[in-house]
Amino acid sequence: MTIGKKIKDLRLKAGLTRRQLANSVGITEAGLFKIEKDERGPLFETAERIAEALNISLDTLSNIKSIK
Repeated sequence: MTIGKKIKDLRLKAGLTRRQLANSVGITEAGLFKIEKDERGPLFETAERIAEALNISLDTLSNIKSIK
């Protein structure tokens, strides 16, 4: 699953509109739309804010596995 698709799915599960999430993250609704459509990836700082707004870890959002 792409990060954009994951953001959209998690946003919908949280019961948030695109506008609500965009406002809480500090980006435009159009910007979030482009991220959700995978037309562009979120900047690292934006991904952190999205994860925080969705009450998930950045690892969960990006599927990063820790390296030992």
